Amino acid sequence: MKITKKEEALEYLRNRILKKEVYLKFDDGSVLNKNTVSAYVYLKNRIFVNAYLIKSHLASADREEEYKYKARFLELERH
Repeated sequence: MKITKKEEALEYLRNRILKKEVYLKFDDGSVLNKNTVSAYVYLKNRIFVNAYLIKSHLASADREEEYKYKARFLELERH
């Protein structure tokens, strides 16, 4: 996933995610480097944050890498 509207995405994350309990799920190859980890983020109430950001046009699906939810993310972009 790539953030396309940085300020709007940060506002959403600050207002809806900051200081809340989240769950992370990982694909193989999740560690990109020592400072970056690729993960699927879920809120306690099962909101899939990555999907929400794409559905809201705040982010786009990464087309370069292969990952578990790639087809789903691409489909969310089309709607």
